[in-house]
Amino acid sequence: MGDGVMRRPGLGGPRGFTLVEILIVIAVVGVLASVASMGIQSFLDKAKMVEAELAIRDIQRLEQSYLDEHGNYTNNLANLGFQTVRSLSYYSIAITLGTGTDPGSMAYRAIATGNFGNTGVPDTWTLTVNNDGSYDLVHGSVTGVLTTVKKGKAYGKGKGN
Repeated sequence: MGDGVMRRPGLGGPRGFTLVEILIVIAVVGVLASVASMGIQSFLDKAKMVEAELAIRDIQRLEQSYLDEHGNYTNNLANLGFQTVRSLSYYSIAITLGTGTDPGSMAYRAIATGNFGNTGVPDTWTLTVNNDGSYDLVHGSVTGVLTTVKKGKAYGKGKGN
């Protein structure tokens, strides 16, 4: 103890992290965070799309009620009672009435349009109901790909036809 010799820790003693090791860890954490944020954004976009699908299906139900009561469809959301049912955060709704009376021609088309994707391409849900009661629900996704979600008969249609 009192011999006056300073001792250096040996190679087997405790060591800290080198700068290179710390930079590698930071780079790995950064890559993982960017991958996670892309996945989260996709999940959030899909959650927002539920609003449009529910709104379109609600319009379909309200239009059928309006037809049963008044004998025709309407393109006025207030007349349908839609504004009192729900206010939309991410989408806007437009309804176009058809002009033909042929069974296969369009009775009305409801379109929900939102622009929240990273691509700048609007997300659209389009419901086309024909005079014979058939309908198509088509989703134009954020990537611009069209997908037919559902085809079928509208509410109350097809009974006795």
